[in-house]
Amino acid sequence: MALFSRRRGGGDGAPPEDEQTRSLKELVRAGEWRKAAQLAAQMKDDAKLVQYAFLSGLGRLPDGPTPEPQRAAEILARQGRHEEAILLFERTGALALAGESALALGQVSRAARFFRQARAWEQAARCFEEAGELREALQTLQEGEERIGQGALRNADQGRLERLKLRRAEILLRMGRADLAGVLLTSLPASQRAAELLELAGRHEEALYRYLDLGRVEDATAVAARSHQQERLLAKIHLRSGRPIEAGHLLARLGFAWEAAEAYEAGGDWSRAAYRWEAAREPRKAAEAYEKANRLRDAARCYEAAGLSPKAVELRDRAASGAAHPAGRPRASTQVAEARQQLAAGDTVKAAWILMRMLPEDPGFAEGALLLVPMLLEAGFSKEAFDRLRLIPDNVEPALALDREYWEARCHEAMDQTDSALAAYARVLQRDPAYRDARQRQERLRNPAGTAEPQSTQGLPAGSRLAGRYEIVAEIGRGGMARVYKAHDHDLAETVAIKTVLTASEGGSGDEARLLREIQICRRLSHPNIVRVYDLGKFDRGLFVTMEYLEGDRLDHIIDREAPLSFGRIQSLLADAAAGLQEAHQQGIVHRDLKPGNLMVTANRLKILDFGIASMRGLGARLTQVGMILGSPMYMSPEQIRGRELDGRSDLYSLGLIAYALMGGREPFDLTEPTVLVLQKLREDPPDIQEIRPDTPEAWAAFLARLLARDPEDRYADAGEVLKALAKLPV
Repeated sequence: MALFSRRRGGGDGAPPEDEQTRSLKELVRAGEWRKAAQLAAQMKDDAKLVQYAFLSGLGRLPDGPTPEPQRAAEILARQGRHEEAILLFERTGALALAGESALALGQVSRAARFFRQARAWEQAARCFEEAGELREALQTLQEGEERIGQGALRNADQGRLERLKLRRAEILLRMGRADLAGVLLTSLPASQRAAELLELAGRHEEALYRYLDLGRVEDATAVAARSHQQERLLAKIHLRSGRPIEAGHLLARLGFAWEAAEAYEAGGDWSRAAYRWEAAREPRKAAEAYEKANRLRDAARCYEAAGLSPKAVELRDRAASGAAHPAGRPRASTQVAEARQQLAAGDTVKAAWILMRMLPEDPGFAEGALLLVPMLLEAGFSKEAFDRLRLIPDNVEPALALDREYWEARCHEAMDQTDSALAAYARVLQRDPAYRDARQRQERLRNPAGTAEPQSTQGLPAGSRLAGRYEIVAEIGRGGMARVYKAHDHDLAETVAIKTVLTASEGGSGDEARLLREIQICRRLSHPNIVRVYDLGKFDRGLFVTMEYLEGDRLDHIIDREAPLSFGRIQSLLADAAAGLQEAHQQGIVHRDLKPGNLMVTANRLKILDFGIASMRGLGARLTQVGMILGSPMYMSPEQIRGRELDGRSDLYSLGLIAYALMGGREPFDLTEPTVLVLQKLREDPPDIQEIRPDTPEAWAAFLARLLARDPEDRYADAGEVLKALAKLPV
C-alpha cells in the first residue's frame, strides 16, 4: 500500500485532509501499526506515536527494533509514565533507559538488573548496594571486570576497569572484608581514592606509597601519624622524599639496624652506616663503610672479624703511616661540596635543600650553615637563620667564628634588634676592622637618617609630609618594601603611625595587595586589644595607611629579655590577646600569623598587630590559592600546615605556642630543620612544660595542653572559653 494517496477534498464543507493524515488513517484501517507509528513520528504527533507503538505489539519485531518505539518510550518517561516507558524501552533494547525509569519509580533492585543487562556495571552495582544486595553488587562488578578484560584494553577500558575494581574494594570494605579489599587495591595504579581505601583497609604502608607516588607528601605524613608504626612509616617518607639521613635516624631509634645502615649509606653518611652494619652483625659491610669514612682502624677491626686478615693488616699499616688524612686535615664534607656545585650552577633552591639536611654532628656543618644563612636571610627567614647559627659549636676555627659573628649581626639587624646588631658588629670590627661591610652597616644603624639608598627604596625623611597633613617624625620599623613611621597629624594634632608600601613603577606588588587587605579587615575591628586603623592614602611611590601609634615593646623582645615570666603577668598578657581574638573571630576573621612579633605590649595592655595575611568571610578577593600555606612555621597550627580550611581554633593553637614561650622561655619545637618541624607538629605533642619549668601548676599545664591539642576538636571551642579558663588559673 502506498503511504501517501492523491490529495482529495473533504465532504460537507470540511477542510481537505493533507496526504499524511489520509495515509495515516489508511494504515490504521489496515492494522499497519508499525508503519503508522513511523508516519506519526514523521508528523511529530507524539500522542499517536505512543498509541501506535504500543499497538504494534510488545514483542521485538522479527526484523529488529526501530527508533519509533524508543522515541515513544522517551516521551512517556518525560511525561512521568515510567511503567509504560519501561515496556517500550525493553522492546527496543534500551535497557539503560529502562533502568533510569525504574529508578524514577523507586524500584532500585529492578533498575539494577536493567543496568546489569545493559552492561552499565557501575550503575548496576550502585543500585544493588543501595538496595542492600551487596553480594549482587560484587558479582556485577566482577562480571564487568571479566567482560572488559576479555579483549585488548584501550585507555578508556583501562580506566573503566580500574573504576570497577575501586568500587568492588569499597563494597568489600563495607562488608568487613578488609583483607580482600587490600589485596585488590594493591594491584591498582596510584590514585587518590586507592590510597584512601588502602588506609581504610589498614594497609598504611601501601597507602603511604600511593600518596608519595602522587606527590602528596602531606597526606602521606598524615597516614604515618595515624599509624601505630608512625616512625617507621615516616622513615619511608624521608627515603622517598630524598632525606635518607633523617630516615636513618628514625630507623636507628626503632632498632632497625639493617634498614638504618642502608639509609645512611644512601645519604653518604658512612660513619653512621658502619656503626649500624656492626649492630646488624655485618662486619664486612661495616668494614667497607668505615673505610669509605676514612676510619681505617675501625675498618681493619671489622675486616678482621669478617675473616679478611690481609685487608685488615693493610689498613692498619695505612693508619699507622698517617695516610688516613693527607696533611693531617679531615676531608671536606661531601654535602657542602655538592651544595657549592649547585650554587655555582645557579640552583640556590637545591643548594639550600642540601644544606638544610645537615646535622650539627655532620662534618662541615659550620661551613654549610654559613653558606645557608645568607640564603635564609634573603628569603626573609631571619629567625630561622639565627637559630641555625646558634648550632655552630664554639670551638670552630677563627675564620668561621668571625663569619658566624658577622651573620649573627645581620640576623639581629633583620629582626630589628638594633642594640644586639650593633654589639655584634662591634665584636666583628674589634677582630677585623675591615671585615666585609660590617663598618658601613654599623654606621647605618647608628645613623639611619643619614644612610643613602637608591631612590626607588628610599624612606621618607624626617620633616617631610604626606598628603599635606602627616609630618614624618622618625622611621620606627621596616620589612621588605614596607616601612613604619611615627608621624604627627596636623589636622587632628595627634601622633599616629604610618605604614607605607613602596611599589615598583609597574605596580601590582603583593605587599600592596596585602596592605589593602589589612586595611579592609582592620577597619572592621574596633577593640582595645587590636591596633586601630584610621585611613588609607596614596603618595608618589606607593600606598600608606594611618593607624594608632603605640609606645611599647614587641612581645618577642620581652620573651628574649625576660622569660620565663611570672604566671600573673602571663595570665594578663594572654587574656588581652584572647580578648582581641574573640572580637576578630566574632567578625569572621582568622589572623593566621599570630606570633610574639605581631603582639605589642604597651604600658596598659597588649595589642594585636598585622592582619596582612588574615582570612575573613565575605572578602571577594583572595591573595592566596586554596591550600597555600602562609604564616610563620613555628606558630602555625597543624591544620594550617596541611593547608586545610581554618577557623578561630587555629589562632588558639598559635596562642598556645605563645603561652609556652612565655612560660618556658623557649619555643617547644626545633626550627633548625623546617621539614622536621612540620613532622613534629603533625605527629608529636610539645615537650611537657613541667619538665622545662618545674614550678608550673597542674592547672596551667592542663590549660596549655588543651590549647596545643593537634586536633582542633580537642581545643577550646573559642576565645571566650579561653578567657574563662584563664580567669580560673592560679597566679
